[in-house]
Amino acid sequence: KNVLLGKRLFIDRKAGTSRLEAPAEGGQPAGRIAATFYQGDQKTSAQAKQKSSPAAKSAGAAQESIAGMTGSFKTDPNAPMDIEADVLDVFDAEKRAVFHGNVKTKQGDFSVRTVEMTAFYSGQTGLMSGGGDAASKAQSELTRVEARRGVLITSKDGQSASGDWAIFDTKANTALLGDAVTVTR
Repeated sequence: KNVLLGKRLFIDRKAGTSRLEAPAEGGQPAGRIAATFYQGDQKTSAQAKQKSSPAAKSAGAAQESIAGMTGSFKTDPNAPMDIEADVLDVFDAEKRAVFHGNVKTKQGDFSVRTVEMTAFYSGQTGLMSGGGDAASKAQSELTRVEARRGVLITSKDGQSASGDWAIFDTKANTALLGDAVTVTR
């Protein structure tokens, strides 16, 4: 399901790297690349049982109290993640994709802007690999996203948080911002 859009794709099969870009051509300025990543259903029966336990309800109440003080940056972890940037470099052997230049990411009502973002993924097929028997290979899925240099996170209700870097754990649906963090509500 994952989709990558750009003008030029360079694949170095020996090195196991790829570059997707939209360079300036014929007097036209450089364009942007775009990517959409779809996450699988992450809910399990164990998670459903934990949500109904008294401890989970107490933890939920504590989280709501904290959210009232620091803001609520809720997102749907199963919603597709749309990423737009100037250039995308993929390192399939390392299972990471690096988006460079004015990176804009949106997942549901949650958005992130930064200069550089690295997406780590799992699965037996590479991010830019095509073909093969889909039933025999696990599809690529994002596991963690790291943003560097001037990170700005915003939610639909106007709340924002900024910092020098951020780490997003897509499985746990958590975000960690660091260095010079400012939360605005």
